[in-house]
Amino acid sequence: MAIVAGSYSATYNGSDLGMVEDGFEIEETPLAELVRATDTGQSIRDGIYTGKNVTIDMVLLEWNLTGVGALWKPWATMGAIGGVGRQLSDLAAQLVLTSNADANQSLGTANVVVSLTAAKAIAAPNFPVRWLMDARPRKLPVRLMLLPTTVDDALVNYVTASS
Repeated sequence: MAIVAGSYSATYNGSDLGMVEDGFEIEETPLAELVRATDTGQSIRDGIYTGKNVTIDMVLLEWNLTGVGALWKPWATMGAIGGVGRQLSDLAAQLVLTSNADANQSLGTANVVVSLTAAKAIAAPNFPVRWLMDARPRKLPVRLMLLPTTVDDALVNYVTASS
């Protein structure tokens, strides 16, 4: 058994997102149409798998408006409403997480994810973006939804590379 640790950096639409607090949290939620039958009451008897949703949560610590500004899609400009009526996939951009080649490589740990690439990431719908205007450091909590795309004839939310 090996303990795996190491930091990652991120770019969105080719722009560096800067420092993040506590890394990147990836959440995968499987979806299913559940089958309940009268002989089992409300218990789930079976189900039909209908896909999954993938999100990545992060707290940005730097306000590099080149990188952070790209996250404000579909608005394009902070405070604007733009993008109404457009498909989310048209507004999405590429997200790349890359290992900073620190602890993972120095431990010589094999099969560690060194990069994750999502071709279509966008600010998650219905996720409230709250940001602080104060003398304290500004933290920007962000949730990106990774939309599915086709890679090598397979439908994927992201691809990874391992060491």
